[in-house]
Amino acid sequence: MKKCLLALLLICLIVFLSGCENSNTNGTNPDWKRYVHKETGVSFLYPKTWKIPSTNEVSDEIKSLISQAEVIILAEDNPGANVNLIITKSPLLAPGAVEQVEATESMYEFFGDQMGVKNYRRIDLQEYTVGKFNVALLKYELTLAQADYTVIGKQLYVPVGQNTYILTCTAPKEVWGDYEPIFDVIIKSFSLE
Repeated sequence: MKKCLLALLLICLIVFLSGCENSNTNGTNPDWKRYVHKETGVSFLYPKTWKIPSTNEVSDEIKSLISQAEVIILAEDNPGANVNLIITKSPLLAPGAVEQVEATESMYEFFGDQMGVKNYRRIDLQEYTVGKFNVALLKYELTLAQADYTVIGKQLYVPVGQNTYILTCTAPKEVWGDYEPIFDVIIKSFSLE
């Protein structure tokens, strides 16, 4: 009887310790960091090997994106794979998430050539909630005209009051399959707290 009790206690101790082994201060995998926007508290996870660049470390194309984004985070092994957060502000309440997706798509359709974008196509659009907010997740493909460079991306649209948080994950088409599982973790980790 004592041996059974000792064995049970030992098993419980092993289970408890193995549960503690993979935790860190975020309660997540230690291979990930959490980006937190200081003013709004919006946050998401990203791989700890990815880098938030300074403007003197990136190409002109990335510099123009950095000027619009709150943050851009580049994959260590392929800077073409990245995640960025843009916060837009509406004069009144922000339009719904799907309406904003449709407006973006119309902009690409009518002004894509002037924006340096061609061959835009929607791959998928999903609606769900983050906390108490209705959001849209768009998966798309487009070609950057100047470089004739095709990318696939996912954009999470989260309208909250006057603000819309747009979390974009993009990678070159030829390596999209390598990055999509990482992007899915990033998008699922998006938090408004």
